[in-house]
Amino acid sequence: MLESNLGCFFKSFFFSRLPSFRLIGLIVLSSVLTACVSHSVTKPLENEAGEYWRLKGRVSIKSTAQNGTFNLNWLQHGEVYDLRLSTSLGLSIAHVKGDLDKVSIDIPKQGLYEADNATELLFNHTGLVVPLASLRYWVRGNPSPKIGFERDGAVLKQSGWEVTYGDIKEGLPVRMTLTRSEVRIILLIHDWQDK
Repeated sequence: MLESNLGCFFKSFFFSRLPSFRLIGLIVLSSVLTACVSHSVTKPLENEAGEYWRLKGRVSIKSTAQNGTFNLNWLQHGEVYDLRLSTSLGLSIAHVKGDLDKVSIDIPKQGLYEADNATELLFNHTGLVVPLASLRYWVRGNPSPKIGFERDGAVLKQSGWEVTYGDIKEGLPVRMTLTRSEVRIILLIHDWQDK
């Protein structure tokens, strides 16, 4: 009988206060969600493009031709670049090297290929649609030179691509999304080095 009375007491105590528990829970939940989404998104600084820099990060590419998430290691020295895509286990997927005159891609177990256009070369041998020539500037928050563009806050539109800068740290993008028709690329940069 005592257990029955205690059970009734706890039920009546809990349920009589249920609306206040719900209110407290909603307040806590809304505070947590607000903290999660209230990061500052600002326009990236206009950085000098073409010098000597390195970035490391992850890239997710979704298109009708190919989907995948890769590690990215990119070294840019003036007009010369060295870009490596690998799996999360570090296995090489593609090694792209080039300058203004030529570009080569080395794909394990397939071979080494050369061409004039990095974007076409990467697409022809991997199925990945990545605008490498412009991306070199976009990752630094700049439009590609000598090509018309529109900028509206954290959004850059150029060459049919829409580049949305999600997070900026010390004037450099650390999260960006590129979209064009049926292609979506998300780039998360976790290490910037200016040399």
